[in-house]
Amino acid sequence: MVESSNFWESVEKAEVPEVSDTSVSNNKVEGELKYESRPHQEISSRRYSNRSLLLVVFCIFLLTAPFGLAGLGIIGGREDLCFGTFEYLEDEKLHCVDGSESSNLIYSSSENHVSVTYTEGYLEILRWEIIGDGGVIGFAYDDMNSDQGYTWDCLRVVTKSPFENTSMTEVTQIEASIILPQWCYETPKFPANESIEQVLPFNGSAVYLYPNGITFGSIDLLQYSEDSSRYQMISLHTYNEDGTLSEESEEDGSGIRLLAKVAAIMYYILFALVVYVFSSGRTYIEHLGTENTLTISTSWINKPRKRKTTIPLDSGSALTCYTTTSMHTDSNGHSSTSTSHHHNITHLSRASVALPDGFATDDLLRVTGLELNRQ
Repeated sequence: MVESSNFWESVEKAEVPEVSDTSVSNNKVEGELKYESRPHQEISSRRYSNRSLLLVVFCIFLLTAPFGLAGLGIIGGREDLCFGTFEYLEDEKLHCVDGSESSNLIYSSSENHVSVTYTEGYLEILRWEIIGDGGVIGFAYDDMNSDQGYTWDCLRVVTKSPFENTSMTEVTQIEASIILPQWCYETPKFPANESIEQVLPFNGSAVYLYPNGITFGSIDLLQYSEDSSRYQMISLHTYNEDGTLSEESEEDGSGIRLLAKVAAIMYYILFALVVYVFSSGRTYIEHLGTENTLTISTSWINKPRKRKTTIPLDSGSALTCYTTTSMHTDSNGHSSTSTSHHHNITHLSRASVALPDGFATDDLLRVTGLELNRQ
């Protein structure tokens, strides 16, 4: 007969399973790290604030307003105004002439230049050369920025009058074709020996320079005569006896005024489009919801967004808010201080990621679901 074991002995011999503390700890950590999906969150902000855009628009308008408004004919546009005197020229038409004339000049001619002494006491040294239907006149001046001292300031001139069987188109072509002679780039030399024979610049004839416009503009006149010199600015358009523009000039100017208005309108339309494009720029920060990830994207003119950055989040991520202070000193020595607020996402084991400016801290906390860490 087999001897039966005692009940309590069976109980004592039964293996009791051991509970691992590590397993419990791991399950607990995995429970803490497990991400629970949340509703999709999104915030957006303008890339450029209304205040910044208004400031830029105001500054540009101040700079361009005189030209734009003149082009539109709102201000200016009075071509009939003449601040000089009305004179009949070679074309037997009335022009507006403004300028100055000096008298009682004393000329001193040398080998390659002419000295002109004015009654006011100052001396002018010049050199001239005729080239075809044009020429060059150079004025000697002391160049403080040059090691050579004196240098020539050469100007192209036209010897044919635009008011006597010569069109402004031809005058412009003559001026453009003139090649400056070599002496314009050399250091002026003033020989001591003076010529007995007095030689006037361009032999006393008038020359024309700075042609501006074809039929509706102005041109300058320069002439040295026996004992005087004159420099005049002459209108290309003509006038009636009562000071109003002639019918011919009105017709010539109408096309130019129309082009100026079209140019001004096109400029402001283009400017408005540029402002609209910049005002439409937006930056988006969104939490995907189904996964613990932030995305940063941008868009212009309501076009599809373009993703710029993706930021994975974890239990070690936090939202950090910090401020920066900068000091500016103007030309008068006055100092001003400005403070700006910024945000970034910090991680325990990864580098921090900066967030775009323009978002409030409360909005960022809501969309990210993170804790705030102030610095």
